Amino acid sequence: MRYDGVARRVLMADLAAGPLTDGPTERVKVDLIGTATTPAFGKGVRQKMEAQDNNLAVSGSGLHIEQSTHVTGSVEIHGEVIHFNAVGQRDHSCGPRHNSHMWRESWVNGTFPDGRIFHCVQVFVTGRPVYFMGYVWRGTEFLPVKDYTGPLLTGTLGEPRDFTISFNCEGRREQIVGELLGALPITLMPQGMYPGTLDRAVGLACEGPAQWVWDGQVGYGWIERVFSRGGWPQIRARDARAGKIC
Repeated sequence: MRYDGVARRVLMADLAAGPLTDGPTERVKVDLIGTATTPAFGKGVRQKMEAQDNNLAVSGSGLHIEQSTHVTGSVEIHGEVIHFNAVGQRDHSCGPRHNSHMWRESWVNGTFPDGRIFHCVQVFVTGRPVYFMGYVWRGTEFLPVKDYTGPLLTGTLGEPRDFTISFNCEGRREQIVGELLGALPITLMPQGMYPGTLDRAVGLACEGPAQWVWDGQVGYGWIERVFSRGGWPQIRARDARAGKIC
């Protein structure tokens, strides 16, 4: 992955308050190599697809794969070279996508020093069953995950910034404590995305790096969450009654 071009310095709080506007730019150079740390996980068009996979909000034409990676290289900002050595996640689908009927999403992953990796994505779509795919990787095979509970987005700056996810794997209920380290608010349009928040948007996505603690180990990964502004008051009221949010 290489990029040599312009970029904007913006505050996270500014993007949480409104759409990205024009302004001064500076040169940024990115030169990164991603190396897979797991095989590709997911469904392809040549495989037998389940009903939930044929979902325009999630998988486009039906192809949706995830893959954990190790990313190395450099990022150069304002003449300063930052050597990059971190974990990553490949998220790939193809075909037409439409976000107007997706009203909540939770996409989380984390990699730990002992080689354990978890990945979960849950999408709530109007008129369709909840979409879920996830795994735990311990170096040899994908271990199935079920009964996932993830963090809900409650604000434009990624709130809450501290949360817990849980799921069942190999007969055990796992709990992983997360902390959001940065927030990139993005507006979801019917097609495409735009940096910052837009009042008439279909939905808001918030991306950011996360630190995780799992069985005493500290790991790192990424978190993406979505809510639809149109459905948010009803969702918030229902979750408040269920004791999920204040």
